[in-house]
Amino acid sequence: MRRMRQDVFVLPDTLVQAAQAVAEAEQMSLDDCVRLVIAEQIAAARTAQYVRPCAAQAEPQACLVVLERMQQAAGPAHRARPRGGRRDAEGEPTRTAPARPL
Repeated sequence: MRRMRQDVFVLPDTLVQAAQAVAEAEQMSLDDCVRLVIAEQIAAARTAQYVRPCAAQAEPQACLVVLERMQQAAGPAHRARPRGGRRDAEGEPTRTAPARPL
């Protein structure tokens, strides 16, 4: 069994209330929500540490060429496709809410 450290953090009431609201909306415990947020922040920081040196050596024009090739390889269906949502057999959105602008 993995050993877990128990620490106590003092947080402003407004932050705790906001975290509780998010946890309830996601149907998870407050502890799980806090663990998830911390893990996500650590992953983002590690990603930034990895990408920063690569980005410093990058050639922006070469990146744009690669992105254009990827877009061409994907074909027109992928370029013109709206974001998100389920579609019916004709490809129309099935949601009733107004579509968001792209």
